[in-house]
Formats: sequence, structure tokens, C-alpha cells
Amino acid sequence: MSKKKNLSLAFITLLLVLVFGSIAQAQTCADGQVPVWSSTLKWTCAAPPVVWGGITGTVSNQTDLQSALNGKVPTTTTVNGKALSSNITLTLASADFANQGTTTTVLHGNAAGNPSFGSLVNADIAAGTIDLTTKVTGILPTANGGTGVNNFTFSGSTQKAATASGTLTSGDCVKFDASGNVIDAGAPCGTGSGSGTVTSVGLSTNASYLTIGSSPVTTSGTITVNKTAALAGNQVVATPDGVAGVADLRALVNGDLPTVNVAHGGTGLTTLTANNVILGNGTTAPLFVAPGTSGNLLTSNGTTWTSATPAAGGTVTSVATTSPITGGPITTTGTIACATCTTSASALTANSILKGSGGQAMATSSLTDNGTLVTTGEHIDLTTNAIAFQIANAGTTGTTLNKLAKLTGAPSTAVITATTDTTGILGVVIGGAGTTGNASIAIMGQVQCVFDGATTAGNYVINSSTVAGDCKDGGSAFPNTSLVLGRILSTNAAGGTFTMEMTTPDASFGTGGNGKSSPGGSTNDFQWNNGGVFAGGSLQRQSSTIVGLPDSTWSFRFGGSGQPTLSSVSAGLSLTNGEMIATGYRSSNNTPALYMSPNVGAVGGLEVRTSGIVAFSNTTDATSNGFDVAISRTSAGKLEVDDGTNSANPGTVADLRDLLVRQHYVDQTITATGTTGNQTINKAAGTVNIAAAGTTVTVTNSLVSTSSTIYCVIRTNDSTATIKNVVPSSGSFVINLSAAATAEVSIGFFVVNK
Repeated sequence: MSKKKNLSLAFITLLLVLVFGSIAQAQTCADGQVPVWSSTLKWTCAAPPVVWGGITGTVSNQTDLQSALNGKVPTTTTVNGKALSSNITLTLASADFANQGTTTTVLHGNAAGNPSFGSLVNADIAAGTIDLTTKVTGILPTANGGTGVNNFTFSGSTQKAATASGTLTSGDCVKFDASGNVIDAGAPCGTGSGSGTVTSVGLSTNASYLTIGSSPVTTSGTITVNKTAALAGNQVVATPDGVAGVADLRALVNGDLPTVNVAHGGTGLTTLTANNVILGNGTTAPLFVAPGTSGNLLTSNGTTWTSATPAAGGTVTSVATTSPITGGPITTTGTIACATCTTSASALTANSILKGSGGQAMATSSLTDNGTLVTTGEHIDLTTNAIAFQIANAGTTGTTLNKLAKLTGAPSTAVITATTDTTGILGVVIGGAGTTGNASIAIMGQVQCVFDGATTAGNYVINSSTVAGDCKDGGSAFPNTSLVLGRILSTNAAGGTFTMEMTTPDASFGTGGNGKSSPGGSTNDFQWNNGGVFAGGSLQRQSSTIVGLPDSTWSFRFGGSGQPTLSSVSAGLSLTNGEMIATGYRSSNNTPALYMSPNVGAVGGLEVRTSGIVAFSNTTDATSNGFDVAISRTSAGKLEVDDGTNSANPGTVADLRDLLVRQHYVDQTITATGTTGNQTINKAAGTVNIAAAGTTVTVTNSLVSTSSTIYCVIRTNDSTATIKNVVPSSGSFVINLSAAATAEVSIGFFVVNK
């Protein structure tokens, strides 16, 4: 039988060679024989079994299989047209079959249809015929549909080949070791439900508008992210202005806002022309109208608005009036009136403060204000309030509401009193307490103060010696150890904030001592501190017009020990070191009322005479008429400097003397810039203003008469204005310029009268 005969049977037989061994040598079978594996582990030729059918029994080795196959070969089976029972010759080349039992070699048909040994290829394996779980060993290459590796290592989203290390237990998780090898994790993978103990799980945020709640969780719980409460108003979440950065809360700035067009409520512009009027322009950016010439009006031409010179004149169509104004409506010309109104400034009292009268007109109150002082002709009733003043709080410690305050530092500021303070207490803080701003401190009236203990109505109030700033019940007897602040108005069993009346008459005595409520000494004696009590007797009120020493043995001393003393003498008073102050009359010198001299007969002596003359001596003879200059009262409200000898004939040129001064200060009124035209100034000096293009101004002045001399000067550097003349009249004067002023000019004046 040749190799081409009955290839199917030959392939099966040769496949058995692959499974059970190799043919050691070439063998030729007779017609009708088939290759049979013998007990000597060789292939031999034998007749096939007569009957082919199912194989029964146990096949436990090659012999059993061979016997079974031999018994199943039918006699009618042919190979290439010959029955297997006849003699055939099968040539098996040793190069094809001998010693081919390697683990990587298989027998399969070649392209010519002949069986041969070779590597297993895809065509040798039918789909689904190999159990990849148990029948494949080694690494399946990529060309055969495998990966070419036995495990994987992962880096990010990229897979990389790695080498397994150690034994991998079924069901365990795997992990990477330090070398990047996959190793057994030693335990099964988790199912996702988890188990174990939480020690600390937290969450944080750097956003100021978010707040983390319930963090960290140390056993079980829920971490929350919440909106932060009580954030500063008018802030938004935004990145930094003008630079890249993390978004957080901040106030909006110009850079955050786009230019808003007209359709969305804006102007569509980033700048507006200064001092121009804005005109609407539909949905596009607005237009502008410039002011134009001074005095122009915004005028409609029926289509738009322009800056135009106003038309002269006009026509009244209707002016209505309501009570208390009468006379309307006026449709052409007419007069309105108010019978109950104050209609003229001359009807108001100068400096008076008005009050309601119950009707339409105001009434003059008893309060007046002269610009620096408010006075009243009536009592002031504070009811349950107080009079207070303000002073800056001390930056350290400061003041406390309803507690006492004193001054500290330079410049002085207000600070709470100490427990050791017995003097220098200002009053009670009723507002503005703290370390900034001004404290309002009550000094008179009813005020609430914090007391350190129980109080009795009517008792005196002093500073607490136990609690800083507190008031204290000082008892019913006038205290002599601390400044008395007032009286408590209620009885209370324990400390608290209670109403007191500040600044009783007793408080003004300060810490004078026990005698302050009962003066010492005799009637008309001036008081002095005698060891904490008042005493008297050293100085007396001797009559309604005289204060003096009790007798001639008493003296005044000027300065400390050894300094001059003032003693009583028969002529008046004299100093112990020779200077003399003498009183009385000197018949040779117009009966002086007082004479003073640095020494007897010295130049510079001063004499005050009953005729209203103060004369100065120019001689060494104090007994003669050696007075060459004096200040004399010539008439009501007037003084002159003369020789002191002719007071009966004031103003005599021959008697007048010179007066040398460094500088004159004269009461004057300065008219503010911008206030032009006629003014009333009843003073010897002042200023007035003439407007641009003006040439004259009238000043009403009660000091001026037709004989007054008035000096004027232009105080402004004007290119055209100069003083032409000044014309006085009774009660006023007129200033005329030589040419109209280019701009507003200021003119100063000085009135001189005889």
C-alpha cells in the first residue's frame, strides 16, 4: 500500500503514533493488513477485524486500543481501491516518522495531502476544540490572538507588561511590590461593602464663602459643605482684580463691570464730558450739550435741546397763593401779602432766637446768640436731663457708660476714674463711651450712675474706693475725704445703676474740710484753710466798698521770706524797701486821689487825679508840678494824651502830646469775597467789594459825619480800578472809582474823626 492510499485511515493511525510513540523503522504491510502497535512497542502489520462497529469494553492501554481497532476493521474497507484484507504495502520513511516524538511536533496533512510532522498551526485546530483553562500551557503569542505576556502592570491609563513573583493564590487580590512585580496581596479582594474602623476622615476648603460641617468624622457620620453665614455685605465670588488667581469673596471693582449699553440701562460710554447736560439718543450712546455762555438756559427748539441765551422779558399767566399768603391768583400784575407773617428783617430783634407763637408768625424768645455766646433771660429747666460736654476718649482704657471719668495725658483725654481718685473728677459718661471718638460727660442735672453698693435717697455721692469708675453712697453727712458729686435720688438695697442729681451747692466746696458748710471767723472775714477747716480774720470786708487788713499791725508780703511787705501808714500804704504807694491829696497838684513813685522824688511817678487825669512825673521833686504828660478824659467815652494841665480845655493843640505805639488794632468788619454792593458797617474800619464793571459803593456807618476823614485803599490788583474820591455824609460815605472795575475788587476803609 502506498502513502496515498486510504489517507483517512493512515492519518488516524499515524496520529496514534504522535500520541503513543514513534515507529522505529519502516514496515510494509500486505494487502488487507493494517499497522498494529505491538506489545514490544513497535508497529506491525496485521489483518483488520472482520466486523466494524462500536467499541465496547475497557480500553486501558495501547494493546487494548489496538485490539479493539483490529476487531473493527471491515474486510470490505479499501485503500485506493484495494480491500484492507488483501496485502498492501505502506512505506513509512524514517525521515517522516522515526524519532518525531518531541513535545512541539505534531502530525498533520501537508499541502499535497500527505501526512507529515511539523509545528501546530491555526488550521490544525477547529474552533472550540481546545479547553484554554486546562489544555493550554505557556504564553500565547500575539500572532495567535494572545498577549505575549503572563501578567500586567498598570501605570495611569497605560498597561505595561510585568513579571509575576511568587505564588498567586486563587481568589486573592494582587498588588505590586517595590520592583514593579505583581505579587499575591495575601487576602481576597473586598466586595465593596467594606469593614473595619474609621479613625478620622476630614474635609477642608480654602473658600471663605464655604463652611465644612461635621469634620472630621472619627466613627461614623456625614461631612457637609455649607454656605458660610454672616458674610460681609455686597461681595461676590470672583478671581483677583487684573491678575490670575483663585476665586474668592471680594467687593466688585470697576474692572468687573462691562460698559453697559443703552438697551440694558447704561450709557454705552466709559466717560462723560464734565459739566455737560446728557441728552437721550434712542438706543445709541447719549449726546451732550455744553454749558455755553454764562447765563444761558437749556432751551428746546422743538426737536432737541440747546444752550441758548434767554429771551428778555416774559408774561405772567397765573400766580396762585395759599394761606397765610393772600392776593392770588395774579394773572398779569398784582401784589401778594401775608398779614400774619414777619415781613421785614427790621421787625426782628438783633441776635434773637425765634420761637413758635401758636399762629403763623414767629415770636422772639428770651434766647439770644451774638455769634460766640448764647444767653437767656429765663430759667432753663432740664427736667430729668443733664448738661454735658464732649472730650476725646483715651485710646487706652478709655471710658465706660454710666461711670465716672477724669482727664489724663497731654493733650487731655477722658479716662475712667481710679478707686484712689478724690479730686479732678469731671462727671458721669452718658454717651460715646469707649477708646475712640468723643465721650459725652454730664456735669449738671439728673444722670444715671453705676453704684458699688446700697444707697439711701438724699445721701451724698462720691467716687467709689472699691470699683473703678463707680459712684458710692457717701452718707448723709457732708464727706470731707472726697469730692462730692451730688445726691442720690432713690433708696436701693444693693448696687446697680441709679439716678443721681449732680452738682449740688455743697459740691462746689471741693475738699475744703469740715468747716466748709459753716464758715469760720467773724462776720465779714475772708475765709482761709486752717488745717482742713475754714478760718477767718486776716482780711476783712470793712464796708460795702472797702476791703482791708484788720489793723495797722498787719502787712501784705510780696513773694517769700525777705521780700517786700505792704504796711499801713498814715499817708496810705508803703513798701518796706523804700518804694512807696501813697494815697491822699497834694494841694499843689490838683488834689490827686492816688500817687505812686518808685522812690521819693524819682522820675516816672504816677498820679491819678479826681478830675480823671493820669499824669506822669518828669522831675525829681515829688512836691512840685513836674508832670509833662497825661492821659485825660475829655468827654464821655473819649481820652486824649496831653500835658495834664488843661483838662478843662480838651483838644487844645498846644497841650497835646505824642503817643508812640508799635501797632494799631482797630475793630473792623471784613466783607466776604463774592458779597458785593452797599454795606452797613458801624465800625471805624472794614472792607467792601465792588462787582466787575461797577464804579461806586455806599457804606452806611453811624460813626461818620460830614467832617469825617475817610481813608480808602484798593486791596485787589485790578488793571483799571483806582480810587477817585470818598464823599462823607451824615451816617454814610460813598466810594467812587476812576474807572469801572475789570473784576470784583476789595476796598478797605479807615474812619478818622476829630
